[in-house]
Amino acid sequence: MCTDILSEPRATAADGKLGAVSFLHRSEPLPMPKIVVIVMPKQELLDPQGKAVAGALSRLGKDHLHDVRVGKRFEITTDREVTAELMEEISQVADELLANGVIEDVISIDVLPDGTESAEDADEVDDVPAADTEASLASVTASEVQSNGSTK
Repeated sequence: MCTDILSEPRATAADGKLGAVSFLHRSEPLPMPKIVVIVMPKQELLDPQGKAVAGALSRLGKDHLHDVRVGKRFEITTDREVTAELMEEISQVADELLANGVIEDVISIDVLPDGTESAEDADEVDDVPAADTEASLASVTASEVQSNGSTK
C-alpha cells in the first residue's frame, strides 16, 4: 500500500512563481495509536453468557475451566497523539457510551504499542518501552476510574 503525504511547496505564491509540490512516498501508512477498552459485567451480577460458555466447557470435558465471564473489547484508532487529555476523553466515552454503568464496569483502557495491530501483536512485544510516547498514561484500571472519577 502506498500513501502520499503532501509536503511544503518548493516556491511560494509570494515569489511570483508557481510552486511545485513534492510528495513523500511511503511503502506503508504511518502508524496511528490504537486504544483498547475492556468492559465486563459487574462482579455482583449474573453473567448468562459466561454461564452458557462454562456449561459448554463442562460438556466438552473441560471441567478444570470454570467461572467464565464474557465481556466486550473495543479497539479505537486515533490520529491524535496519546496525551492525558485524550485518555480522559476515552475514559468519558467508555463510561458514557461503551459500558452500561448499571450492569457493566470499564476494567481497563490501554494503548497498544506503536506498530501493533492487535493485543496479540502487543503480547509479542511486551518489552517495548513506553517512554517514547505518553503510554505510561495509557493504562487505566477500573479501580482508579471509580475511586477518583477520572483518569488523572
